[in-house]
This record gives sequence, structure tokens and C-alpha cells, in this order.
Amino acid sequence: MSVPTVKKYIDILEGSLLLRRLEPLHVNLSKRIVKAPKIYLRDTGLMHHLLGIGNVEVLHGSLHLGASWETYVIEGIYRAAGKRFRYAFFRTHTGAEVDLVLETPTQRRIFIEIKYSSNPTPSKGFYTAAADLAPNARYIIVPEGEKWQRSPELYVCGLQ
Repeated sequence: MSVPTVKKYIDILEGSLLLRRLEPLHVNLSKRIVKAPKIYLRDTGLMHHLLGIGNVEVLHGSLHLGASWETYVIEGIYRAAGKRFRYAFFRTHTGAEVDLVLETPTQRRIFIEIKYSSNPTPSKGFYTAAADLAPNARYIIVPEGEKWQRSPELYVCGLQ
């Protein structure tokens, strides 16, 4: 298939609310930034079915657990926050990465790292991206627990 044909099909699937396209954050840095969007299958139940994941036990043993959790969290944030933010992700070719960047109309940035862990540790790439872009707030979203401060500039929030 040609690139325009693939883009057309992605547009159709996005318009029918089956896919979510998350565009990369475009900033002027001296680093090479990934420019291709991330594509998410919005319905995690459908995603699990297509991957042959029949129950929670199989999901927990699956290599797709992290991607499933990331999709679930991003969809939840979209539903809760609506159009108040511009949504993006950030990744450089050298490994600096942020799962979700929320940007306000006044250019305030919130970095969100999504981890399926009870004791999350952000990657070195998360800290590199934070040093490069100086976000106004940083969060890690985990499956369970209360909000707690991991460091002076980083909070961990559990979804329940």
C-alpha cells in the first residue's frame, strides 16, 4: 500500500473512533526528534481480543500489558480533560521520551509517564526530556495507590 492510502485508512479509523493518533511534540531542539505519530487502538477490550488475550491472568503475563495500560490511561485522560490541552508525546532518536505531554494554550507543559508498576521508576530518557523541555509538572500514572511525591518535582498518582 502507498503511504497516502495508509494515511487515508488511518483517518477513516480515527474518524470512526477506533483509533487515536497521538502526534509528536514539535520543539526546536538541536536533537533529532521522532516525527511519526503514535497510533492507539482506543478500545482495550478489542485490542485484547485481537491479541488473543482472554482474561486478566493472560494479560498480566503478556508482553502487551504496558501498551494496554498506556492506552487505557491516555483514553481516560482524554475523556476527563477534553479539549483543554494539546496532547502529544515526545521522543528523540537518542532515547529521551515522555509517554504523554499535555500542553495548555499558554504553553505550560505537563509530562506524564505511564507505568504498570507499584514502585515505578522513570527511565533516564524521561529525565533527559525533562531537562531539555523544563515541564511545569511531572507525573507518573500507576494502577493503584494514593498520590505521593517521589521527588520535589515528580508525583506518582494511582488510578483506582
